[in-house]
Amino acid sequence: MEKIAKASKSLGLIADKTSEFYIEEEEFKEELVEGNELKFKKFDNIFLPGLVRNLSSIKSLELRPDDTFVVGYPKSGTTWVEEIVWLLQNNLDFQKSLKEDHFERVYFIDMGLSKGKIKHFIEMNTTRVFKSHLPIKYLPDNVEKLSKIVYVVRNPKDMLVSYFHFSRALLLSNFSGSFDLFVRHFFNNKLWYGSWWEQVKEYKNIPHVHFVKYEELLERPIETIESLAGFLGKSYSIEDIEKLINFTSIDKMKNYSSFNFEGVFRDEENVSLKFNFFRKGQIGNWVEYFNEEQSKKVDQVVNEHFQ
Repeated sequence: MEKIAKASKSLGLIADKTSEFYIEEEEFKEELVEGNELKFKKFDNIFLPGLVRNLSSIKSLELRPDDTFVVGYPKSGTTWVEEIVWLLQNNLDFQKSLKEDHFERVYFIDMGLSKGKIKHFIEMNTTRVFKSHLPIKYLPDNVEKLSKIVYVVRNPKDMLVSYFHFSRALLLSNFSGSFDLFVRHFFNNKLWYGSWWEQVKEYKNIPHVHFVKYEELLERPIETIESLAGFLGKSYSIEDIEKLINFTSIDKMKNYSSFNFEGVFRDEENVSLKFNFFRKGQIGNWVEYFNEEQSKKVDQVVNEHFQ
């Protein structure tokens, strides 16, 4: 209950015009996408979640060389990588990670920026880590030249399965359609943040963006984290990296109170049915959901755009 009250208070401050944390609401088109109970916001023909309030405010954020933006299409592993990045940038401060909510340490910049948040970021004397699912044109000006971008990519079939379950549980969308309809939305760019393949291609073609593949992080974590740390200008021993891998394992993160998202997902009476933000975190779970035709269509998209 304390978490829900805290989340409600934060949302209230964002919407309260008298608060320094008020984020001015831009005008968006709205459209009800089949299978969803709530309308999506729409900007430049890209669908966006309702919590996106002001994209133009993001552009003017004054950047620092050690700022890190962790970006990826929804349910590609961004939250997992954000936590790893934050720990790498903060000398593996596991205690602080457990004490402070994840999204108080990693700011979800897609919502926009209030005067209070800008003041907070100016006064911060530690490395700033930001999260986003946005195309780069909506991020701060020259972010690719002035700061560091880590882009997280995942097999689109596993991403879609995770995204499907997330959308069914999330109160912001409350998707009640079939998996087949969800896959069709993927091909027709009717999921939040637009075309998956166009976003991945865009970031892939930007120099100095560091790609983290979800599957490699699971299967070869030491090498993947060593490479990520090097990109961030950090160096850790193998022993420290092993501690980090253990601390950020999916099974452990599911139970950390800093990742408690009460009030965000539908409340199931049966505790065993309650949605966990990290769900399974497996590779290859897509085979239980995709039929042959759906699988071939995704393969065709990947081959066409990424050869």
